[in-house]
Amino acid sequence: MPSFAVPPPVLRVFDVCHVGVVLRALLAAHVLLAVGLLLAAPDVTVWAGRLAAGSAMVLPAVLGWLLLSCACKQVLAGWSRPAQATAAAALGATTAAAGWAFGQLGADSGSVPASVGPVVLAGALAGWAAFHWLALRARARLPADTTARLAELQSRIRPHFLFNTLNTALALVRLDPARAEGVLEDLAE
Repeated sequence: MPSFAVPPPVLRVFDVCHVGVVLRALLAAHVLLAVGLLLAAPDVTVWAGRLAAGSAMVLPAVLGWLLLSCACKQVLAGWSRPAQATAAAALGATTAAAGWAFGQLGADSGSVPASVGPVVLAGALAGWAAFHWLALRARARLPADTTARLAELQSRIRPHFLFNTLNTALALVRLDPARAEGVLEDLAE
């Protein structure tokens, strides 16, 4: 006999293994980079050069964060919220440092920050912000997930209800045919 126990709803914060999430994260990171550089660049040509160099760092950093978050989502799901936020920030710092190192490979000396410290701090803040954005997203999806789980549970219960009612009617046919007829009429209604 199948079990009808339904586990409590779980917020799947690190459920980032979807194309839509990846595209939103990349777009947000590049928009933030472009706006931040626009505020600091003296002219458009300098801004465009810095944006290209920054994109060479941001792209692998964001993709690395998403890949590691996706790979570790089962492990991270069991952690407390503060531990998850800390892990997200640590992943952000680590992937930002890796992106900075990747950006150092083919860039000229003026387009990549000389110090990794601000990049690591920005990565940690971005990882922390991404975690909170994903937590809000998971919380917003919870009612729809709960409704889907309830519909699935109801679809499993209906056949058993019908089976039990028909067996009761069959047992009553031999003992009390009038009651069996009443049971079947109630079922029909």
